[in-house]
Amino acid sequence: MVYLTEGQKATLSPEAVEFLTKIRHPPLANTISSFITSPCRVPGLRQGFIEKTAPGEALLIEKHKIKIAETLIAGVSVIVIEPPVIEPEKQKKILFNVFGGAFIMGSP
Repeated sequence: MVYLTEGQKATLSPEAVEFLTKIRHPPLANTISSFITSPCRVPGLRQGFIEKTAPGEALLIEKHKIKIAETLIAGVSVIVIEPPVIEPEKQKKILFNVFGGAFIMGSP
């Protein structure tokens, strides 16, 4: 199970806390994780991830006609993804996603 501090629980919905605390860790997770994520394996993990996800990603981009632009915000590289049409009531709203690649999968 995932251990959450009280501070972490306070920032999550009750549903998220319940879901996370029910996740079971694989046996010997701490033992095998250092092997799986060793520096010599990371490039292969990243390449395999790209190869497996790229076709589906391309289909979704085409299907939804989304616009993708790379830019800098305060010196930080970002990717801006926009739908083809933004409803007037949503034009002043933003969804901000911080990529969680766990230092293994690289940039999105």
